[in-house]
Amino acid sequence: MRERSSSRPAPSAGTAPNPPVGAVVVRDGAIGGEGYHLAPDGNTPSRSRLGGRARGATLFVSLEPCAHEGRTPPCTEAILAAGIAEVRYAIDDPDPRVSGRGRRALETVGVRVVDEGRTEGAEFLRGYLTRPPVRRGRPQTTQRAAPRSGGPFGAINDIGNGTLAALTAALAWTLRSRVPAFALAAALLGAGIAIVGSWLAQSDLVGFFFAGLVSSVGFASIGPWLVVLNRSVGSEAGWPPGLAGLGIAAGLVMAVGLATLPGIVMGLDDMATAPGWIWIGYLGWLGIYLLYPAWAIWLGRSVVASAGGQETRARTDG
Repeated sequence: MRERSSSRPAPSAGTAPNPPVGAVVVRDGAIGGEGYHLAPDGNTPSRSRLGGRARGATLFVSLEPCAHEGRTPPCTEAILAAGIAEVRYAIDDPDPRVSGRGRRALETVGVRVVDEGRTEGAEFLRGYLTRPPVRRGRPQTTQRAAPRSGGPFGAINDIGNGTLAALTAALAWTLRSRVPAFALAAALLGAGIAIVGSWLAQSDLVGFFFAGLVSSVGFASIGPWLVVLNRSVGSEAGWPPGLAGLGIAAGLVMAVGLATLPGIVMGLDDMATAPGWIWIGYLGWLGIYLLYPAWAIWLGRSVVASAGGQETRARTDG
């Protein structure tokens, strides 16, 4: 039974409310037939294929045979009709409709019954053993736990993404008078979505891949603001040649990340099975990690240099 259980698929809900029982019929040291949980009852496929080979044989079964009418006829009747001489089962059935009755029904007519008292079957039958009327107040639960992808580097990356999004929101608000309302709204909304994506990446609510899609859409929404800002301000005096062009390029590349939006709608959360087109949207990260930081650093240096030049002229004039 242990060998047969290890080679079978995991129990499914298709047998409910019956238990996912497995049975093996042995005669003269050879297996004469077997059945398991993919049928409504584990013993049913065994007896249907045995014919006369079951007479005088030993039945190994994972659970005490039932003696009541349910979705299928009583297992004890099938065992007696097949001529089984001995029954060995791994676990007593705790269902009050069955417990002990199956064993007594067989022993009364001369069938030898042995309770093996094994624990292997308890794991195989855990869903059945923890639901009413078998057990009350003990629901079966499944815990899923897995380490977050990326380790310490992944955590630093996620925190960095959230920080970049927050700084972008602050910059967009500071320069709010230089862009239309829709561009400002896109920057603030995108920054908020990117921050949520960074938080999701460090939580257990969704998978790492889905969180990356959220962050990608967030930063992609910032792209239009960046384009509008550089088109409207880039022509003003004081901006170095090329800064506006770099900002526009960064915004356009970042906006490519909007291609990952359908992935969020579809609930994609597995990198291995993601469709190929989703990676087009991931090209937006080139703008996020390369072009946008380069533009921001260049802008910062220009602001500092401009402020220093104004201070120098003020002292000279004084």
